Amino acid sequence: RGDISDFVKLGIEMRDMLDEILSIGVDDASVFGILIEGKQVSTYAMNTKSGVFRMIQLGEYNAIEKLSELGHFPALFTGLMQVKNIALNTARAIEKTERENSRGKKRERVDRRKSAGSIPTLKKLRPST
Repeated sequence: RGDISDFVKLGIEMRDMLDEILSIGVDDASVFGILIEGKQVSTYAMNTKSGVFRMIQLGEYNAIEKLSELGHFPALFTGLMQVKNIALNTARAIEKTERENSRGKKRERVDRRKSAGSIPTLKKLRPST
C-alpha cells in the first residue's frame, strides 16, 4: 500500500474496522478517522446505508503550532469532541451487542456488508491539491 495516498489508506482502514464491527452484529455502527496533512487536521466518519459504505468528512481544522494560533483551539476541540462522541456511541453499541451475544441472545443476522475489497464512497469531496 506504499503507492496509495494517506486519505485512501484511512478509508480502507475505516472500512475494515466497520466490517469487523458489523460482523459481530452491531447495527447502525459508525467509525471515525483523523487525518493530519501538514497543518490540516481532517476528521471523518464512516457508516453503511443500504449496504454501501459512506465516508463523510466531519470537519477540517488548523493544527496549533504556535501560541499565536491558539485562537484555532475552540474549533479543533469541538471537532475532536464530535469524533469522541461517535467513538463512544459505537463502543457502547459494541458492548451491548457483546453482552447480548454472551447471554445467548445471538440474532439471526445476514452479513449486510462484507466489503469484498471495495473502496468506500466519499460523501463530501476533498479539494484537490
